[in-house]
Amino acid sequence: MRLSNYLLGAILAIPLVAASDPHATAKVVQGKNACYEIRLPKCWHDSDGRYCISYQSQDLRPGLHLPGTEPVDSEQYFYELRASENQPGTILLGSHHEELTDPHSVTKTIRESPEHYAIMLGKTAPVRPTTDSEWNNAHPLPSFASSPDATYNDEPYNESQRRPYIYGGRSFAKSGLLWARQYQSLPSSDSRYLALNSWDGKGRGATDWWPTPSFDNTGRYWIDLYEVATGTRVIAITGRTRYVEGDHFLEGEQWSGKRYFIFPLSKTLNPFLLCDVYAAKTHK
Repeated sequence: MRLSNYLLGAILAIPLVAASDPHATAKVVQGKNACYEIRLPKCWHDSDGRYCISYQSQDLRPGLHLPGTEPVDSEQYFYELRASENQPGTILLGSHHEELTDPHSVTKTIRESPEHYAIMLGKTAPVRPTTDSEWNNAHPLPSFASSPDATYNDEPYNESQRRPYIYGGRSFAKSGLLWARQYQSLPSSDSRYLALNSWDGKGRGATDWWPTPSFDNTGRYWIDLYEVATGTRVIAITGRTRYVEGDHFLEGEQWSGKRYFIFPLSKTLNPFLLCDVYAAKTHK
């Protein structure tokens, strides 16, 4: 796993995630050459450029925000990836408040963050700001973040937790002890790849409503990325969460295009993990 080195000094000087804010670590145990941990030099802002944003859902406190800012409390934000026409191997990155399953649906009504970046996928995955013309001329990749209904219940631990996940006529095994409670799987938009989510059941009671050390506030999660046609696992990820339940950040994962998997390590969407399943197959 490689770490983007854009403005490293500035990154270290900015407290992107406060010590008591919910956050996660990530370790790629299979497919290391295909995944990158990306840290941006500043937070994502709302469309007006005033407030730092965070992803959210109805059951979470809206707007975890950085000191000195105010929360955005009415929208969920997603990553947007675009393919650069003039620079093969470079992905453009933005953030907006709608899931774009159809890239042709991009309209002026979509509120997006003013920050846009270019990531050159390679040994170090350097990050740089993009120009407006570069962003506007790039091709949007469809995003997909809709998880099927949960199949298994994790309370209490029972025989169902030992069953494989059935998808596309194949069986897929999880790496963790328990299936994630709600976001157990996420297929890619073309159903060729599948993300399976599991956790250890720890960190209960520690949420972003009440991120306090008085709770059991450390949990562990696992993400397995499979190629559906062959049933082969191409990428395996694990990590720990702090001040939030172990499967909390699994709801923020998404697919972009046919090959890119994105997983936020903070509610501010920065930092995050970016994986290319095509590259994982190539480097086998």
